[in-house]
Amino acid sequence: MVSVGERLVRIPVYKVVLCAVTPCFRNAFEGQFKEAEESSIRLPDIFEQTFRIFLHWAHFQVQLEGFVFDENNSSNDARFIVNEPVDNYCTNEKWLAKYKTPMMVFLRIYVLADRYPIRQLRDDILSSMLGHAIGYEYYPDPDIDIISYAYDNLPATSPFISYFVLSTAYYWLPYGDAEAKVHQPRSWNEDFCAKVMVAMTE
Repeated sequence: MVSVGERLVRIPVYKVVLCAVTPCFRNAFEGQFKEAEESSIRLPDIFEQTFRIFLHWAHFQVQLEGFVFDENNSSNDARFIVNEPVDNYCTNEKWLAKYKTPMMVFLRIYVLADRYPIRQLRDDILSSMLGHAIGYEYYPDPDIDIISYAYDNLPATSPFISYFVLSTAYYWLPYGDAEAKVHQPRSWNEDFCAKVMVAMTE
């Protein structure tokens, strides 16, 4: 049993599956710890839906892309729904708003994979993000919420942060309010902004 989130929602799991994907869970369930005696692990810093998507990956090694995510939905099933492309999506504010949601989900799952550490899941997330960007011919905007969450939960040298640095340096386009985007870097993390500037000069 794994309890996740602030409300410690209890989620039944197969220990053999979790133990197979990361030594952290194997040590917790099979080591000399309280978790092993109780056959239960608490992960209060992991969102419920994030953990459910991780379980989906752990069981079936599905590719995490093109799904609709609702953090407030307590359904037991992670929903993977392929979205239809939208004409001129890069200039469509409604589409861009929805695009940010899976980016945050990718990040939350990556944080879980980095924290516990699950290298294959980290690699799969980055591959899926790249495939998602190539498929839509659109790389993610440097959203301040995503950047802040990444720096709060990942090392500055993380490949996830590097992906956003390089995609910003090479593919960021001034769609929408160009004047606002000129001043947008002022709100970025200082380390992120510096890395983007260095990448743009290389």
